[in-house]
Amino acid sequence: MIQVSYLGYVTQEVVYNGQASLRFLMSEDAKALNEVVVTALGIKREKKALVYAMEEIKGNALLETRETNVTNALSGKIAGLQVIKASGTGASSKIVLRGNNSLTGNNQPLIVVDGIPVNNFTSGGGDMWGESAGGGMDYGNGLSDINPEDIESMSVLKGGAAAALYGSRAGNGVILITTKSGQSGIKQDGLGITVNAWLNIQSTFLNPDLQDAFGQGVQGVFNAQERRSWGPAMGTEATQWNGKTGPLQAYNNVDNFFRSGIAATENIAIQQTVHRTNFYVSANRLDDKGMTPNVSLNKTSLLARISTALDNKERWKLDVKANYVNTQGHNRPVNGINEGNPFYA
Repeated sequence: MIQVSYLGYVTQEVVYNGQASLRFLMSEDAKALNEVVVTALGIKREKKALVYAMEEIKGNALLETRETNVTNALSGKIAGLQVIKASGTGASSKIVLRGNNSLTGNNQPLIVVDGIPVNNFTSGGGDMWGESAGGGMDYGNGLSDINPEDIESMSVLKGGAAAALYGSRAGNGVILITTKSGQSGIKQDGLGITVNAWLNIQSTFLNPDLQDAFGQGVQGVFNAQERRSWGPAMGTEATQWNGKTGPLQAYNNVDNFFRSGIAATENIAIQQTVHRTNFYVSANRLDDKGMTPNVSLNKTSLLARISTALDNKERWKLDVKANYVNTQGHNRPVNGINEGNPFYA
């Protein structure tokens, strides 16, 4: 059996029985050649007609890992795209396409959701990814407010040529997000209801190596106020921080401090097509109890979208969308060289 394949054509298989010559007649793969993707300004074009680097990822692929922040779901799915995650419940994540272009400025791509630019910086306390080593309180980024269940597809435009229509803001590339409109997967005048719920359990992956041979102090001398632990050997009698005398004992404050984090998400979506009108409504609830004590994140997201064709030839269309997000975080993560950051402490 001889198999012949070529980009854009249907693979052919021919049985070889010792013939002196073989002739292959290959037909075009219509599915591969006519693939339509969303490009700049929401324009749909055939992928083969594009003259710049572009990759598309379907919404279902973003749900495989069930990340609470859709930004983290992009990790490892787009060539040249790097996701830098911050620590803590509800923390922001940074996106870099094809490396950094600036030493001091913004290196994140422009985020466009249904034609509307979205600021992907963390709010409050400035940009935590800036120059300040002290960091600050992290209120999450713009993409963290988007419900992954509402995403139909995501197109990543790389390089200046791909992002020319968006101006200087798109110098680091563009990520185009198209949300569901109620049309995909629903037959004419059909109704679809989707209900999802999942539970995410978190635990620390790596813990620092801790020495348990010496107590607090320096050069073998005990000092309860000393941060360094090169005092007398464990078991030595000493007056400890509570004023009592007793043998020095080692404690594993890392395991005693962190707990198992639990994130529960429920989502319901209703979509329907009636004649030339599509409806899509979704509700999402996230309750995230992180690994750090007294930390929680609760988010409610509601989306309603109606799109309709105003004429039979669909030359005129009307698309109306409303999105409501309410996020409540308790003890937001503090990053950088800061005593409020438990990972630094």
